[in-house]
Amino acid sequence: MPALHLLAAIIGCGPLTGETLTIGSDSDAPSVVFGFVEAVRTLKSGRFVVVLDSRMNRLVVVDCTGRVQSRVGQAGRGPGEFSVPTSLHVGAGDTIHVLDAATARISRFLLAAPPKYVGGTRLPVGGAVDFCILGDEYVVHTPSAGSLFHRIARNGDLIGSFGVSPQLAGRTALAATQLTRGVIECSERHAIVLYAASQLPEVRAFSRAGEELWKNDLAGHRRMSVRITPSQVATSLSDAGSDFVASVVLLGADDVAVSLGRVYPGGQSRNGFRSVATYIIDLSRGQDLSRHVVQSSQYLVHVDGDLAFYARQDPTPHVLIQRAGILLRGRSRR
Repeated sequence: MPALHLLAAIIGCGPLTGETLTIGSDSDAPSVVFGFVEAVRTLKSGRFVVVLDSRMNRLVVVDCTGRVQSRVGQAGRGPGEFSVPTSLHVGAGDTIHVLDAATARISRFLLAAPPKYVGGTRLPVGGAVDFCILGDEYVVHTPSAGSLFHRIARNGDLIGSFGVSPQLAGRTALAATQLTRGVIECSERHAIVLYAASQLPEVRAFSRAGEELWKNDLAGHRRMSVRITPSQVATSLSDAGSDFVASVVLLGADDVAVSLGRVYPGGQSRNGFRSVATYIIDLSRGQDLSRHVVQSSQYLVHVDGDLAFYARQDPTPHVLIQRAGILLRGRSRR
């Protein structure tokens, strides 16, 4: 089946019978060139795939012909512009929400004709690196020695803060800020916030009120060596490889997929993964359901129905779309 027909099937234009579609440089959709694939989402209407390109400071919207439908945003600090975009989510009415870490702002866009900026939220906290949407609130993650998560109203009011890292109690602010940086995701159905620290792999779930509900240590991962002094945090990779959290992705209504990329000395996280392990975890109890390891640099960034979206940054950034069969079939309830 031609790749463009596969993409048409993915976003509602026909039956899905193909295996894989690659979007990006040297791919089946040659008009799409990415600088760095930061995040991928599908609109809830099922019509478009939206890619956040953090290096080019823009959103790239691909339609059901496999071509670019529009590019939104440019470098800058004004309305509708990006400086350091780090996270992307799609909310009610297919509104696109993008966090810019440099401007401490979440911008909102609608895919009208042409796409347009429809406002934003100035964050009352600094240092945000990730966010998710829980109801009509944003939950923002700020690596720090204090609270790691902040509930923020759309008008920018701070509703509340919660979450500390017990591993870093008594450590310096420098150590806490570096080592608590991670990835978060919100589950609307379970009303929980999921958090995984990138360099100290584990997953924790919190209620909306800030209560820690469960923790999963991601059995079998390899942790890097960390040495903390008052003036610096020195990290080193094991000769056998060390694992970094690449993504936390909801898998249907009741599970979450956490991907760890293995990096060896001389490599870089997300750019230099040699293998990726994906853990499937039950959202309600935090129990492992399955674990899959692939000898590849691609890592999971989004799941929509029976389709899985992966990012690969090396040698050129691109998005791969495949059936999510192995992820869905591998789950076994305990």
